Amino acid sequence: MKFKTSVKPGKAKPPALPAPKGHKVVTKKDVKEGAANQISTEVLQSHFGKQADTIVEMIEMNNSDGASSLIVKSLIQSLVGILPVAEHNVRATNATKGIYGFNTLVSSIRELLGDLQAFKDRSNLGQSIVDRSVRPSYQDIAVQIVTSLTIIQDAAKSRMEKEDYREFRTTVEEQKKALAQYITAQYQDVSDQVVKSLG
Repeated sequence: MKFKTSVKPGKAKPPALPAPKGHKVVTKKDVKEGAANQISTEVLQSHFGKQADTIVEMIEMNNSDGASSLIVKSLIQSLVGILPVAEHNVRATNATKGIYGFNTLVSSIRELLGDLQAFKDRSNLGQSIVDRSVRPSYQDIAVQIVTSLTIIQDAAKSRMEKEDYREFRTTVEEQKKALAQYITAQYQDVSDQVVKSLG
C-alpha cells in the first residue's frame, strides 16, 4: 500500500531542533553580522551614564566650565564608541550605505576635539597669567615683608639687651615663617581661581 505525501522528493527540510536550554540558535543572519557582534558591549555603554552624577554636581557647584569640559569629553568617548558600528555598516555594504552617517560622526568628533582644545587653551591662558603676573606680585610682597622685618630686627639689636633681643629675634623669625605660609596659601588660592575661571 502506498501513502500520498505532500513533500516532493529532494525538497524536504529537516525540522529545526530547539536550542539547548541556556543557548541561542545561530542563524544565517547571525553569521553574516558576525563582525558587528564582535564589538564589545562595553564600548556601547553610555559614557554620560557614568559621568552624569559628576556633571550634575559640577553644575550645582557653579563649576560650569568643568561641567562643559566633561560633557565634551563624554561626547567624544560616546562617538568614538559608536564609530566602529558605523564603519562596519559601510564595509558590509561595500560603501553603498552608511557613508553619510559615518562622515557625520567623523565631523562631530573633529568639532568636539576643537572644543576640547579650546578648553585646554583657556586653561593654559590662566596658567600664563599666573606665571607672568600673579607669582611675581606675591614674590615682591614676600620680599618686602622679609626686608622690613629684617630692618626692624637690626634696629632693635642695637637698642636691646642681649637676652631681650634673643627673645625678640625668635618672635620675629616665627612671624616670618607664619607670614611666608600665609602668603604661599593665598598665592595658591588665587592661582587656582584664575586657572579655574579660564579653564
